Amino acid sequence: QLSSKAVKQAVKKTKGEVLVDCDTKEIIRTWYYSTSWGFTADTSIWQSKSKNYSSKLSGNLKKKEVPVLSTLDLNTNTGFRKAYNDWKSFDCNFYDQNMPWFRWQIETNTTQLTKNLAMKQKVSRILCKKRGVGGGVTKLEIWFTDGSKKTVTGMGRIREVLGSKNWKIKKMDGSIRTNLSVFPSAFFYIEQNKNKMIFHGGGFGHGVGLSQAAMKQMAKDGKKYSEILHFFYNNVKIQDINE
Repeated sequence: QLSSKAVKQAVKKTKGEVLVDCDTKEIIRTWYYSTSWGFTADTSIWQSKSKNYSSKLSGNLKKKEVPVLSTLDLNTNTGFRKAYNDWKSFDCNFYDQNMPWFRWQIETNTTQLTKNLAMKQKVSRILCKKRGVGGGVTKLEIWFTDGSKKTVTGMGRIREVLGSKNWKIKKMDGSIRTNLSVFPSAFFYIEQNKNKMIFHGGGFGHGVGLSQAAMKQMAKDGKKYSEILHFFYNNVKIQDINE
């Protein structure tokens, strides 16, 4: 696929530039993904020993210099649900807010869920038992009608287990996505009423580092590439690779 003129110009202009750690001067690993649900995670969700550079909030706080929401705990189901549903009340700019994957929903029932997940026993309920930085589910319990359960840990593994090409995923713009082998993201909560279940989710991808959807909007808003990089990655600087 041919690159656009603008892309070629950007590559030429930034040739030789790299993002390095301000302390060690080493080139960092710049994680990125498709779309955030409004907040970002860092590499701690993978139990990685590498240094974290990711910002915790995918939105500039208008009245605060430091992106901290002390009254909100995304690591709890209550905190996540509040942030998910009440995000418009926060004094932030959520750059992903108009993107289709910013919010998504799956309506199902325990019979269809059991079939889609290819479970040998019928599923009775699913519980989000633990969340990591940014609110993603890191520990999930799948309970069966015989009283047994299956525990799944790790955001990536959870997305694999819950994934099914048969899901009809309704995105925020009303469009339906099917034929997706993995769950859109691990940023979700579950609403269950007897045998009916609704997955309320947000974002697409692992959620670590830079959101491509947010970056696109920031560029449209006139942000410079250096501003965008420093927004998503902490304690870094741009320098020539030959320095």
